[in-house]
Amino acid sequence: MRKEYTGSAIEDTKTESKTEQQTQETQTNEQLSLNEINNFINEWCSYQSNSNIQGYLNCYSREFTGVKRTNSGKEYIYDYSKWAEDRSKMYQSAEDLSLSSSDLFIKAFSEKDGLTIIEFEQYYISRKYSDRGTKIMKLKKDKSGEIKIYFEELLNSQKLGD
Repeated sequence: MRKEYTGSAIEDTKTESKTEQQTQETQTNEQLSLNEINNFINEWCSYQSNSNIQGYLNCYSREFTGVKRTNSGKEYIYDYSKWAEDRSKMYQSAEDLSLSSSDLFIKAFSEKDGLTIIEFEQYYISRKYSDRGTKIMKLKKDKSGEIKIYFEELLNSQKLGD
């Protein structure tokens, strides 16, 4: 015996798409767990240490804003494109780079925009230059459920070695 269907396949698809979209939007406004963040930051460090520029840049949202400070005290605010350009040059010239983090914790969560704000110590060690500093990041899952960096700033930097 055949069961008759009186609904519309198009309506069912629209309903399913709306439900999926609502679920994805809900995911983007939830605070990230410390475990999720630790895994993400370890991956982010690994991309840099292994000179995987594309993997590294894929960690960033296209809506990203970053603050760069130079040793001379200058400060630059970059959007995603300028950040990608600057970091690509920097990582291409880095020799024997090792990047790591420690003391990571969740500093705050913004319910308004769904950003989980984290702080950690970053260790940047290469043949030519090494430092450590306190880094702030704002993270959020995008619509596909991937964690992305929306903001980044190295608050201070202490040269290591010589």
